[in-house]
Amino acid sequence: MERCTLEKNGFVGIYFPGKNYPEKAIIAAGGASCDEKTSVSMCRFLRKAGYNILVLGFYMWKGLPQNLVSVPVDYVEKAVRWLREEKNIKSIAMTSASTGAGYTLLAASLIPDISCVIPVVPFDHVMEGTTNSFKRLGKSVYTWHGKDIPYSPWVLIDQGLLKIFRGARKDKKYGLKRFMRYGYDHNPVTEERA
Repeated sequence: MERCTLEKNGFVGIYFPGKNYPEKAIIAAGGASCDEKTSVSMCRFLRKAGYNILVLGFYMWKGLPQNLVSVPVDYVEKAVRWLREEKNIKSIAMTSASTGAGYTLLAASLIPDISCVIPVVPFDHVMEGTTNSFKRLGKSVYTWHGKDIPYSPWVLIDQGLLKIFRGARKDKKYGLKRFMRYGYDHNPVTEERA
């Protein structure tokens, strides 16, 4: 296990060397509200399979922002470079869940060295950044080289979480288990902000 830091590497992560695939690595990021412990736990099955795994923190880890806003995709770019140059990795995949899956898809669209993506329940557009208490921040969830990625304003949360919960609960297609999907599907999608 090897720790990577913002100061030394330009990203926060933990590298777990594998035994079965010496030239392949998987960057595994968590999802919304996933701290370091949860992110590491989420990729346990990949580590057990013998892959080289870089668990990448993108927010909520110690030393990273606690709100889901302005998350640099540059972390992934630096992690890819580090894997290639420091670990001699030839083939890089990326996986994560939910908000992290959106991060994965966006990173792969911007960084050609990511040759495989395994997004788990991604949302299909870039949302507006929010605080942990779901207050809109007027900025994108993600940035690329210091600039906001165009995003869709999260106007549905202006109605209040209680109204969204009630709407999801009443709609049998969603229920409370799919409350966030309800929010994504019922929020008007635009790409006019950047």
